[in-house]
Order: sequence, then structure tokens, then C-alpha cells
Amino acid sequence: MPDALKVEIVADTLRPGATVNDLAARHGLPVSHNLAWRQMARAGKPVRPAPGDAAEFVPPMVAPPEPVAATG
Repeated sequence: MPDALKVEIVADTLRPGATVNDLAARHGLPVSHNLAWRQMARAGKPVRPAPGDAAEFVPPMVAPPEPVAATG
């Protein structure tokens, strides 16, 4: 699979409402591949497109944790 397509798939997983499972199924990939690519991106080791390819890496955005309600 071309690196540019991997970058595009990782970017698609970051869109609101997107799920890794749906995108893996759409592209005929094992979910583990998609998860591994996302982990690489989070670690700062993104899969980069070949030189001259128009695709760009989209850095992951992580939402802050939800506040936990106090019990008492």
C-alpha cells in the first residue's frame, strides 16, 4: 500500500465520527494495521508520502480528558 494512502487513512480516522473499524473495513485492511499507523503518528513517526506526492501528514489531535464528577 502506498505511504500516501496510509497517511490519508490515518487522517480520516481523526475526523469527527470516524472509527478505525469502519475505515479498515472500507479499505480492506486489518484493524491492527490502522491502529499501528495511528500509534506511529502519535509517537512522531508518521508514515510519510513519497517525495512529490500531494498527500500531507495530518498530526493527531487528542481531546483533553473529560472532567470527572465529584461524588459525595
